Formats: sequence, structure tokens, C-alpha cells
Amino acid sequence: MTTDDKLEFVQMYIWRQDTPIRVFFLYNPPNNKPGFDSILLNWDSKSLILEYFNAPSTHWGYMATNCIGSIVENLIDSNPIDFIENEENSPTFLLYSGGVSHPDLLLTPPALSDRVQHKLIDSPGGAGHTILLSSIIKYGLLYREPRRTYWNLKKANWSKFKIISNEVLTDYLVMPNFEYSFYTCCSKMYLSLCPKRTAKEVYPFLE
Repeated sequence: MTTDDKLEFVQMYIWRQDTPIRVFFLYNPPNNKPGFDSILLNWDSKSLILEYFNAPSTHWGYMATNCIGSIVENLIDSNPIDFIENEENSPTFLLYSGGVSHPDLLLTPPALSDRVQHKLIDSPGGAGHTILLSSIIKYGLLYREPRRTYWNLKKANWSKFKIISNEVLTDYLVMPNFEYSFYTCCSKMYLSLCPKRTAKEVYPFLE
């Protein structure tokens, strides 16, 4: 921010289990050219910006983009920041005269973009600012690579395998999609005739 900048913000930490989420609540007065240097200095993958921007832009529903809107657009385009539209894709400010605008924005890092839900609740008085309700979807279970199957070929019943495979080849050669059918059948034979081994049996040095 500069000495002429009238941007106001409050930084809060919201804890979710052991993970702190940094939230910036901003207010930018009309016609003020905001500077975001102090915010970007602390911006990371666990940060959010909720702001009353007063920054008209066609990106969020205005008919035209003004100077302030261009500054906010540049903030989004030049940094790892995404604009999250509310689920209703609706204006966030209702005038008593019936007009609408969209001064309130939610910005997130790309890592949170697909996990943030952003809804609007109607203003109790029917006009003015709607209530913005933002939530972060709970992390799912950690992804684990599927276990690899190791076949104990030394203990396979090869005599039975030979008999069955001869019968299978005779039957499946005349069937359509032979390659797929043969692969499926062989897989079933391996499952029934070849015992599996654990990774520790294959790699004894693993503890």
C-alpha cells in the first residue's frame, strides 16, 4: 500500500484441526487504487481474501471495467490467485431502487479453488449487502497407490494350468474380441492357480 492508499484489511487465522487458514477481510473505498504488496507478501496456499472491492469488472458481472477493476484483474492474472464466483452467480449488493452490483469478491489460491464453496444468503432487510457464506470442503482420505500383486510362480499348479489353458485357447480362438477375452481368462487362471506373495516375501529386506 502507499500513503495515499485507503485500503483497509484485517488478517485472521481460522484453524481447521491442525491447519491454520489465513483470511484477509478487505474494504476498498470507492475510487481508491488499492495496493496489495503487504497481502501478497504473506500469500500462500492456505490463504483467502474476502473483500468489498468496489472494483467494477466484466469478469464479475458489470457492464464495463474501470481502473480499479483492472487493478484487481491484474492481481488475479499476475499471481497464483483465483476468483471464486458464488454458486448462484448472483450480485452481492441490492439497491433499494432495484439496482444490483457485485462489489464483494472471494479470492483463493489454486490449491483451494476446487474445495471452496461460496454461497449467498439474502440480506435480512431485502436490500444492501447479501451475506457471503464460504466454506472449505473437508480433506478426503490420503490417496494410496494400489498394492502391486506378486505371483509365487514356483508354487503354481502348472500341470493343471496347462490343461485349462489348452481348453481355453480352443474355446476362445473362435470368439470375437479374442485378445480381451484371452486376457480376462488368463487373469482368472492366475488367480485360481498361482498363490500370491506379499511385498515382504519378494523383498526380504523390507521391514
